[in-house]
Amino acid sequence: MGRATDEQLDALHGLVGETLLDEFNRYLAKGEPIPPQFFSQVLKYLKDNGIDAPSRAVKLRDRLADTMPNFDDPADGSPAH
Repeated sequence: MGRATDEQLDALHGLVGETLLDEFNRYLAKGEPIPPQFFSQVLKYLKDNGIDAPSRAVKLRDRLADTMPNFDDPADGSPAH
C-alpha cells in the first residue's frame, strides 16, 4: 500500500475532527460529565492543529482577570509595604 494522498489525509483529518465534535455534543446533549480522557483528546487535537486559545477564551480570561484584586493597589486590600 502506497502513501495516502493529500486529499485522503485531509478527509481523514476532517473525519477525526467531526467525530470528536459529535462525541462532545453527545455528552452535552445527555447532560453527562465529559470524561477527562476525552477532554485530553480534544485538547491535543486542537493543540496539534495550532489552536491554543480562541478569541472567545481570551475574552473570558480577560473578564476573569478583571474580577481579581490588583495586589499592587492598596485600595484593593493588599497589605501596605
